[in-house]
Amino acid sequence: MKAGTRTSKPEINRGLRKDHMKKIFASTLMLATSLAAPMFAQGETDRMEIGVSAIGAFPSGSSGNGVQQGGSYSGGVLASYRYFFTAHQGAEADYGYTRDTLQYSTFSGSAGLPSNMHEFSASYVYRMPLGRFTPFASAGFGGVVFDPATGGSFAPVAPAAQGRPTFVYSVGADITITSHLSFRAQYRGLLYKAPDFGTGIGSDSAMNMSEPAGGLVWRF
Repeated sequence: MKAGTRTSKPEINRGLRKDHMKKIFASTLMLATSLAAPMFAQGETDRMEIGVSAIGAFPSGSSGNGVQQGGSYSGGVLASYRYFFTAHQGAEADYGYTRDTLQYSTFSGSAGLPSNMHEFSASYVYRMPLGRFTPFASAGFGGVVFDPATGGSFAPVAPAAQGRPTFVYSVGADITITSHLSFRAQYRGLLYKAPDFGTGIGSDSAMNMSEPAGGLVWRF
């Protein structure tokens, strides 16, 4: 008897991961384009910036539905691009990556699930140049994709990659090193709904990811 072709769960999960990331990347790109539109209306060319920073990742806890949910502290990397269409105002696009273990506790026990976290965001930026010291603040929207790092399961349903919309905000400052190089120190925060990886086990409430960051910025 000839068996029919079947799609394995890992293949399905990989497809879901790619779909989530494509959708969030497309949404972020559209948002960045809309934020950057005024710069072209100005008909001017102003300073662009590319930054690379190391980040710490400190998720807050959340509770609901009889579930206490949190995560381990970890680190990662953040890449950013800024375009300033006036001396003070600009648009920013970011990609960040971290990996930690999401933790779930219920009346019946607790479990942890290692996960890769990909963040995409587009923001409005306001800065105030003060000589070699330039403080700034930003706010915007984007998405995060939680991608299980193992094939293990903590529920009757195997965990799958899951995307969540997020509100992003930051405050910080750039300290000039040379005419084209600065050191950037900032605090970023991401507010999103706690993930359940499609298992139905989760707090179903908001979490905040605190991300202190420090790195270098190239201006051109």
